[in-house]
Amino acid sequence: MMSFTHAVVWLDQGRSRITHFQIQAGEAELSRAYASQPYLHIGSEQSDSPGAYFGKIVYNIQDAVEILLLGPGTEKNKLMKYISLHHRCVGQKIVGIVDAVQLTDDELQNFSRRYFANMDQLAAIARI
Repeated sequence: MMSFTHAVVWLDQGRSRITHFQIQAGEAELSRAYASQPYLHIGSEQSDSPGAYFGKIVYNIQDAVEILLLGPGTEKNKLMKYISLHHRCVGQKIVGIVDAVQLTDDELQNFSRRYFANMDQLAAIARI
């Protein structure tokens, strides 16, 4: 199984979408997408706590080398705080937190490609 360098998490209060991919020669190879069920408010019989919800997200991104968090509102910041407190090794891999409205799968993939390609170019320049 191929390991993928980049993980992108788009989330709001309703759901999250996780995409893993590798950029080689400017092309992105899509690995998998994981869509989670939302956590429901405490008190509901079917509720996950925010910690359990965020824990499922972390489980799906922990092997990535670089992680990008996207979404509207504050949910991405809450995830970052959770990761900083409970999964520091994963937190060190987060390279960006970006405000973004709801994106289609194609828009998310295109945005992610451009974001990581720009980061890779900047890293190459810094090594010169």
